Amino acid sequence: MSSPQTFFITGASGSQGGAVARKLLASGHKFQALVRDPSKPSSLALQKLGATLIHGDYDDIPALQKAATGCTGVFILPVPTQTPGQELEHTQNIIAAAKAAGIKHAVCSTVTRAEESDRFSFTVPENVPVTKYWESKRGLQAAVQNAGFETWTILQPAWIMKNWIAPVSHFYFAELKGEKVLVTAFAQDTKIDFTAAEDVGSFAVKALTEKDSGLEGKIVPIASEGLTIGESADVMSEVSGVKIGWKLKSEEDIEKEKNVNPKVATQLWQRYDGTRVDIEQVKSYGIPLTSFKQFLENNKEQLLAAVQD
Repeated sequence: MSSPQTFFITGASGSQGGAVARKLLASGHKFQALVRDPSKPSSLALQKLGATLIHGDYDDIPALQKAATGCTGVFILPVPTQTPGQELEHTQNIIAAAKAAGIKHAVCSTVTRAEESDRFSFTVPENVPVTKYWESKRGLQAAVQNAGFETWTILQPAWIMKNWIAPVSHFYFAELKGEKVLVTAFAQDTKIDFTAAEDVGSFAVKALTEKDSGLEGKIVPIASEGLTIGESADVMSEVSGVKIGWKLKSEEDIEKEKNVNPKVATQLWQRYDGTRVDIEQVKSYGIPLTSFKQFLENNKEQLLAAVQD
Protein backbone atom coordinates (compact mmCIF):
# COMPACT_ATOMS: atom_id res chain seq x y z
CA MET A 1 0.00 0.00 0.00
CA SER A 2 1.27 3.49 -0.85
CA SER A 3 1.73 6.13 1.88
CA PRO A 4 -1.52 7.84 2.92
CA GLN A 5 -2.34 10.83 0.73
CA THR A 6 -5.19 13.31 0.35
CA PHE A 7 -7.03 13.77 -2.94
CA PHE A 8 -9.49 16.29 -4.33
CA ILE A 9 -12.49 14.36 -5.71
CA THR A 10 -15.05 16.14 -7.88
CA GLY A 11 -18.45 14.55 -8.37
CA ALA A 12 -17.98 12.65 -5.12
CA SER A 13 -21.73 12.35 -4.50
CA GLY A 14 -22.24 10.67 -7.89
CA SER A 15 -21.67 7.07 -8.94
CA GLN A 16 -18.18 7.44 -10.42
CA GLY A 17 -16.81 10.02 -7.98
CA GLY A 18 -18.35 8.09 -5.12
CA ALA A 19 -16.64 4.91 -6.26
CA VAL A 20 -13.30 6.73 -6.36
CA ALA A 21 -13.89 8.13 -2.88
CA ARG A 22 -14.83 4.78 -1.32
CA LYS A 23 -11.88 2.98 -2.87
CA LEU A 24 -9.45 5.69 -1.76
CA LEU A 25 -10.68 5.37 1.81
CA ALA A 26 -10.45 1.59 1.64
CA SER A 27 -6.82 2.00 0.58
CA GLY A 28 -6.03 4.19 3.58
CA HIS A 29 -6.19 7.56 1.84
CA LYS A 30 -8.27 10.69 2.46
CA PHE A 31 -10.24 12.97 0.20
CA GLN A 32 -11.74 16.43 0.05
CA ALA A 33 -14.97 17.15 -1.80
CA LEU A 34 -16.82 20.24 -2.95
CA VAL A 35 -20.56 20.27 -2.13
CA ARG A 36 -23.28 22.82 -2.81
CA ASP A 37 -25.24 21.98 0.34
CA PRO A 38 -23.38 20.33 3.25
CA SER A 39 -26.69 19.47 4.93
CA LYS A 40 -28.03 17.30 2.08
CA PRO A 41 -28.16 13.53 2.69
CA SER A 42 -25.62 12.91 -0.09
CA SER A 43 -23.20 15.38 1.54
CA LEU A 44 -23.73 13.91 4.99
CA ALA A 45 -23.08 10.45 3.56
CA LEU A 46 -19.74 11.66 2.20
CA GLN A 47 -18.89 13.17 5.56
CA LYS A 48 -19.75 9.90 7.28
CA LEU A 49 -17.35 8.14 4.93
CA GLY A 50 -14.60 10.45 6.14
CA ALA A 51 -14.61 13.26 3.58
CA THR A 52 -13.57 16.80 4.32
CA LEU A 53 -16.43 18.83 2.84
CA ILE A 54 -15.90 22.24 1.26
CA HIS A 55 -19.02 24.36 0.71
CA GLY A 56 -19.15 25.74 -2.85
CA ASP A 57 -19.57 24.94 -6.52
CA TYR A 58 -17.45 24.86 -9.67
CA ASP A 59 -17.93 28.60 -10.24
CA ASP A 60 -16.61 29.35 -6.74
CA ILE A 61 -12.87 29.81 -7.27
CA PRO A 62 -11.92 30.32 -3.56
CA ALA A 63 -13.86 27.15 -2.63
CA LEU A 64 -12.13 25.18 -5.38
CA GLN A 65 -8.75 26.40 -4.19
CA LYS A 66 -9.60 25.40 -0.62
CA ALA A 67 -10.71 21.94 -1.76
CA ALA A 68 -7.48 21.45 -3.71
CA THR A 69 -5.13 22.67 -0.98
CA GLY A 70 -3.04 19.92 0.58
CA CYS A 71 -3.95 17.35 -2.08
CA THR A 72 -1.54 15.37 -4.23
CA GLY A 73 -4.01 14.36 -6.95
CA VAL A 74 -7.38 15.30 -8.40
CA PHE A 75 -10.22 13.29 -9.93
CA ILE A 76 -12.04 15.48 -12.45
CA LEU A 77 -15.65 14.76 -13.35
CA PRO A 78 -17.64 17.98 -13.80
CA VAL A 79 -21.41 17.78 -13.91
CA PRO A 80 -22.87 18.22 -17.42
CA THR A 81 -25.10 21.29 -17.66
CA GLN A 82 -27.58 22.72 -20.13
CA THR A 83 -25.49 25.88 -20.54
CA PRO A 84 -23.19 25.64 -23.60
CA GLY A 85 -19.53 25.70 -22.64
CA GLN A 86 -20.13 25.52 -18.89
CA GLU A 87 -18.82 21.98 -18.41
CA LEU A 88 -15.52 22.99 -20.04
CA GLU A 89 -15.40 26.21 -18.03
CA HIS A 90 -15.89 24.24 -14.81
CA THR A 91 -13.13 21.85 -15.83
CA GLN A 92 -10.80 24.76 -16.45
CA ASN A 93 -11.67 26.18 -13.01
CA ILE A 94 -10.87 22.83 -11.38
CA ILE A 95 -7.59 22.58 -13.29
CA ALA A 96 -6.58 26.11 -12.31
CA ALA A 97 -7.28 25.43 -8.63
CA ALA A 98 -5.41 22.13 -8.76
CA LYS A 99 -2.39 23.69 -10.45
CA ALA A 100 -2.32 26.59 -7.99
CA ALA A 101 -2.36 24.09 -5.11
CA GLY A 102 0.61 22.21 -6.55
CA ILE A 103 -1.31 19.08 -7.49
CA LYS A 104 0.81 16.98 -9.82
CA HIS A 105 -1.49 14.09 -10.77
CA ALA A 106 -4.85 14.33 -12.54
CA VAL A 107 -7.35 11.67 -13.55
CA CYS A 108 -10.33 12.72 -15.64
CA SER A 109 -13.39 10.68 -16.60
CA THR A 110 -14.94 11.54 -19.97
CA VAL A 111 -16.52 9.09 -22.43
CA THR A 112 -15.27 6.55 -24.94
CA ARG A 113 -13.73 8.00 -28.10
CA ALA A 114 -14.20 11.63 -27.04
CA GLU A 115 -11.02 12.65 -28.88
CA GLU A 116 -12.42 11.17 -32.12
CA SER A 117 -15.87 12.71 -31.90
CA ASP A 118 -15.25 15.25 -34.65
CA ARG A 119 -14.33 12.41 -37.01
CA PHE A 120 -17.11 9.87 -36.40
CA SER A 121 -18.38 8.11 -39.53
CA PHE A 122 -21.96 8.43 -38.26
CA THR A 123 -23.40 11.57 -36.68
CA VAL A 124 -26.75 13.27 -36.19
CA PRO A 125 -25.70 16.93 -36.52
CA GLU A 126 -29.28 18.17 -36.26
CA ASN A 127 -29.44 16.83 -32.69
CA VAL A 128 -27.81 19.84 -31.06
CA PRO A 129 -27.62 18.47 -27.47
CA VAL A 130 -25.70 15.39 -28.66
CA THR A 131 -23.36 17.49 -30.82
CA LYS A 132 -22.66 19.85 -27.91
CA TYR A 133 -22.16 16.88 -25.58
CA TRP A 134 -19.37 15.49 -27.74
CA GLU A 135 -17.79 18.91 -28.21
CA SER A 136 -17.75 19.42 -24.45
CA LYS A 137 -16.23 16.01 -23.67
CA ARG A 138 -13.58 16.45 -26.34
CA GLY A 139 -12.71 19.91 -25.07
CA LEU A 140 -12.46 19.08 -21.38
CA GLN A 141 -10.38 15.99 -22.12
CA ALA A 142 -7.91 18.08 -24.14
CA ALA A 143 -7.82 20.69 -21.36
CA VAL A 144 -6.66 18.08 -18.85
CA GLN A 145 -4.09 16.63 -21.25
CA ASN A 146 -2.61 20.04 -21.99
CA ALA A 147 -2.73 21.48 -18.47
CA GLY A 148 0.86 20.61 -17.59
CA PHE A 149 0.24 18.09 -14.82
CA GLU A 150 3.20 15.84 -14.05
CA THR A 151 0.97 12.88 -14.95
CA TRP A 152 -2.53 12.61 -16.34
CA THR A 153 -4.86 9.74 -17.16
CA ILE A 154 -8.08 9.93 -19.14
CA LEU A 155 -10.65 7.27 -18.24
CA GLN A 156 -13.40 6.61 -20.76
CA PRO A 157 -16.43 4.65 -19.55
CA ALA A 158 -18.84 3.35 -22.19
CA TRP A 159 -22.51 2.53 -21.44
CA ILE A 160 -22.93 2.93 -17.68
CA MET A 161 -24.70 -0.05 -16.08
CA LYS A 162 -26.53 2.21 -13.65
CA ASN A 163 -28.79 3.33 -16.50
CA TRP A 164 -30.44 -0.12 -16.45
CA ILE A 165 -31.63 0.16 -12.82
CA ALA A 166 -33.74 2.56 -10.75
CA PRO A 167 -33.97 5.43 -10.48
CA VAL A 168 -32.17 6.21 -13.76
CA SER A 169 -33.80 3.41 -15.77
CA HIS A 170 -37.09 5.31 -15.99
CA PHE A 171 -35.37 7.98 -18.10
CA TYR A 172 -33.65 5.52 -20.44
CA PHE A 173 -36.32 2.82 -20.60
CA ALA A 174 -39.70 4.39 -19.86
CA GLU A 175 -41.60 1.18 -20.65
CA LEU A 176 -39.52 -1.07 -18.39
CA LYS A 177 -41.51 -0.80 -15.17
CA GLY A 178 -45.01 -1.05 -16.64
CA GLU A 179 -44.50 -3.25 -19.70
CA LYS A 180 -41.37 -5.17 -18.60
CA VAL A 181 -39.65 -4.39 -21.89
CA LEU A 182 -36.53 -2.52 -23.01
CA VAL A 183 -37.48 -0.35 -25.99
CA THR A 184 -34.44 0.96 -27.88
CA ALA A 185 -32.98 2.18 -31.16
CA PHE A 186 -30.14 -0.34 -30.95
CA ALA A 187 -30.18 -3.01 -33.64
CA GLN A 188 -30.79 -6.61 -32.62
CA ASP A 189 -27.09 -7.47 -32.97
CA THR A 190 -25.63 -4.21 -31.63
CA LYS A 191 -23.06 -4.92 -28.93
CA ILE A 192 -23.35 -2.55 -25.98
CA ASP A 193 -20.10 -2.11 -24.04
CA PHE A 194 -21.09 -2.12 -20.35
CA THR A 195 -19.17 -0.18 -17.70
CA ALA A 196 -19.64 -0.29 -13.92
CA ALA A 197 -18.89 2.93 -12.07
CA GLU A 198 -17.02 0.85 -9.48
CA ASP A 199 -14.57 -0.19 -12.19
CA VAL A 200 -13.97 3.46 -13.10
CA GLY A 201 -13.18 3.97 -9.42
CA SER A 202 -10.68 1.10 -9.44
CA PHE A 203 -8.83 2.49 -12.45
CA ALA A 204 -8.84 6.01 -11.00
CA VAL A 205 -7.39 4.91 -7.67
CA LYS A 206 -4.68 2.89 -9.38
CA ALA A 207 -3.73 5.89 -11.51
CA LEU A 208 -3.78 8.29 -8.57
CA THR A 209 -1.97 6.22 -5.97
CA GLU A 210 0.41 3.82 -7.69
CA LYS A 211 3.76 4.93 -9.02
CA ASP A 212 4.38 3.39 -12.45
CA SER A 213 0.75 2.29 -12.65
CA GLY A 214 0.99 1.86 -16.40
CA LEU A 215 -1.84 4.37 -16.79
CA GLU A 216 0.26 7.55 -16.94
CA GLY A 217 -0.33 9.63 -20.04
CA LYS A 218 -2.90 7.21 -21.41
CA ILE A 219 -6.45 7.37 -22.66
CA VAL A 220 -8.10 4.28 -21.17
CA PRO A 221 -11.50 3.06 -22.41
CA ILE A 222 -13.26 0.97 -19.75
CA ALA A 223 -15.87 -1.77 -20.16
CA SER A 224 -16.19 -5.30 -18.83
CA GLU A 225 -18.25 -6.96 -21.55
CA GLY A 226 -20.31 -6.38 -24.66
CA LEU A 227 -23.93 -7.55 -24.71
CA THR A 228 -26.83 -7.08 -27.10
CA ILE A 229 -30.04 -5.54 -25.80
CA GLY A 230 -31.59 -9.02 -25.81
CA GLU A 231 -28.71 -10.47 -23.81
CA SER A 232 -28.97 -7.63 -21.28
CA ALA A 233 -32.70 -8.31 -20.92
CA ASP A 234 -31.96 -12.00 -20.30
CA VAL A 235 -29.48 -11.16 -17.52
CA MET A 236 -31.99 -8.78 -15.94
CA SER A 237 -34.62 -11.51 -16.05
CA GLU A 238 -32.29 -14.05 -14.46
CA VAL A 239 -31.26 -11.80 -11.57
CA SER A 240 -34.65 -10.19 -10.89
CA GLY A 241 -36.87 -13.21 -11.43
CA VAL A 242 -39.08 -11.00 -13.59
CA LYS A 243 -39.33 -11.77 -17.31
CA ILE A 244 -37.92 -8.78 -19.18
CA GLY A 245 -38.42 -8.49 -22.92
CA TRP A 246 -36.99 -6.16 -25.52
CA LYS A 247 -38.31 -4.31 -28.52
CA LEU A 248 -36.65 -2.33 -31.29
CA LYS A 249 -38.11 0.98 -32.35
CA SER A 250 -39.30 1.03 -35.94
CA GLU A 251 -37.06 2.69 -38.49
CA GLU A 252 -39.87 5.16 -39.13
CA ASP A 253 -40.00 6.15 -35.45
CA ILE A 254 -36.21 6.40 -35.31
CA GLU A 255 -36.20 8.79 -38.26
CA LYS A 256 -38.81 10.94 -36.52
CA GLU A 257 -36.96 10.99 -33.20
CA LYS A 258 -33.24 10.97 -33.97
CA ASN A 259 -32.92 14.74 -34.45
CA VAL A 260 -34.71 15.63 -31.21
CA ASN A 261 -34.15 12.69 -28.85
CA PRO A 262 -30.56 12.31 -27.55
CA LYS A 263 -31.21 8.73 -26.39
CA VAL A 264 -32.28 7.64 -29.86
CA ALA A 265 -29.38 9.48 -31.51
CA THR A 266 -26.75 7.86 -29.27
CA GLN A 267 -28.26 4.38 -29.55
CA LEU A 268 -28.29 4.80 -33.31
CA TRP A 269 -24.65 5.93 -33.17
CA GLN A 270 -23.78 2.72 -31.29
CA ARG A 271 -25.14 0.74 -34.23
CA TYR A 272 -22.88 2.31 -36.83
CA ASP A 273 -19.86 3.76 -35.02
CA GLY A 274 -20.11 3.19 -31.29
CA THR A 275 -17.83 2.77 -28.32
CA ARG A 276 -15.63 -0.01 -29.76
CA VAL A 277 -13.95 -0.90 -26.45
CA ASP A 278 -11.22 -3.53 -26.69
CA ILE A 279 -12.26 -5.65 -23.70
CA GLU A 280 -9.07 -7.71 -23.78
CA GLN A 281 -7.00 -4.54 -23.60
CA VAL A 282 -9.03 -3.41 -20.57
CA LYS A 283 -8.39 -6.77 -18.89
CA SER A 284 -4.65 -6.44 -19.53
CA TYR A 285 -4.35 -3.80 -16.80
CA GLY A 286 -5.01 -6.50 -14.20
CA ILE A 287 -7.89 -4.67 -12.52
CA PRO A 288 -10.90 -6.86 -11.61
CA LEU A 289 -13.91 -5.96 -13.73
CA THR A 290 -17.60 -6.12 -12.85
CA SER A 291 -19.85 -8.10 -15.17
CA PHE A 292 -23.37 -6.87 -15.85
CA LYS A 293 -24.74 -9.81 -13.87
CA GLN A 294 -22.49 -9.04 -10.90
CA PHE A 295 -23.58 -5.41 -11.00
CA LEU A 296 -27.26 -6.34 -10.98
CA GLU A 297 -26.76 -8.79 -8.12
CA ASN A 298 -24.89 -6.11 -6.15
CA ASN A 299 -27.73 -3.65 -6.81
CA LYS A 300 -30.69 -6.02 -6.76
CA GLU A 301 -32.91 -3.69 -4.75
CA GLN A 302 -32.60 -0.97 -7.42
CA LEU A 303 -33.08 -3.55 -10.17
CA LEU A 304 -36.33 -4.75 -8.58
CA ALA A 305 -37.48 -1.15 -8.18
CA ALA A 306 -36.92 -0.71 -11.92
CA VAL A 307 -38.91 -3.76 -13.02
CA GLN A 308 -41.59 -4.39 -10.38
CA ASP A 309 -44.92 -2.53 -10.22
